[in-house]
Amino acid sequence: MASSQKGYEMMPPVPSEAFEVQAPQQAPALDRIPLIDSATAELLGGLSGITILQKASWVEGLSQGVCEVRNKYTVHPGAGYESLSAPAVMSGMERSDNCTRCCCAPYHNLLLEFKHGPNPEAPTPAVFTMERQGVCGKLPCCWVCSDTCRDGMILHAGAVHEGPDKAGKLSDYSRIIGSAKEAGGLCNCTPTLDLFDGVKPDHPNAKSSSTIHGPCFFGGCSEMCTESEFRVSRPPGRRLGDVAVIKKLRPRNFSEVCQELCTDSDRYYIEFRDPSLTPQQKATLLGGLMLTDYMFFEQDNGMVSCRHKELTITCCLYYCGGCICPCKCVLRGNDN
Repeated sequence: MASSQKGYEMMPPVPSEAFEVQAPQQAPALDRIPLIDSATAELLGGLSGITILQKASWVEGLSQGVCEVRNKYTVHPGAGYESLSAPAVMSGMERSDNCTRCCCAPYHNLLLEFKHGPNPEAPTPAVFTMERQGVCGKLPCCWVCSDTCRDGMILHAGAVHEGPDKAGKLSDYSRIIGSAKEAGGLCNCTPTLDLFDGVKPDHPNAKSSSTIHGPCFFGGCSEMCTESEFRVSRPPGRRLGDVAVIKKLRPRNFSEVCQELCTDSDRYYIEFRDPSLTPQQKATLLGGLMLTDYMFFEQDNGMVSCRHKELTITCCLYYCGGCICPCKCVLRGNDN
């Protein structure tokens, strides 16, 4: 018995951890607003601003907008002209039907896919997609007298596998990152967009998380010498621009002036001012900027046009109750 007891005492103790049953490893919990992948979330989370360049299309310019091409964008880190020299971290490309784009632009149905890298045509998956319903199901180019007349967008995580003709009536709305809807009414003289986190604008529980406030006058020849500023703020009670500032940049040189005159090429930046902004909210702000581009800065011959012996110079545009109205000078030729 003694030797038995001694032998037992000499046995090394077995760590209790050896008998613990290891629970199966669980996947990281998803964010409250799905479903941005970790790489995109890390990229957007680390940016204090982004600069967006819309690529020029000389086919569109030479045809005076008759041959309307799909918009392409590159996204550069940092806010300002100097950021355009940095390599693009993301890119975007429009998906739209040729017929509606040529006949109804810029009020057509579209899907705008964003990918990692500088090439929007690369065979890589989309990280998020902006959906915008146009004139086929709404009236975004007239007075804001009902929800049918309000422009807007919905930002989906990943790719949308349905065609752009289904915009506004997709079969799957379970992956919404954020959305935006034109606000205000007939008496509103400044373009205003309400932004929402994780829901459609018409959802019963939708509550605006922030608002984009634009200028009353913009566009036209004023783009040559001024920068249009859109300020993003929290709901009432906060200072305008406390969340972010969006600017449309004016051209810096003769080449950029020619692009502005002849094409729809534009340059924007977003400065993220609120340090509490989530990657999802930054992505929604990018979608809101893209909607702003289509709503206000995609007019063909937006500065100068010549038709029927008339030279029309658009000094600027002004926003009135949902309509974009031109302030212009018309020079008529002599019939003799």
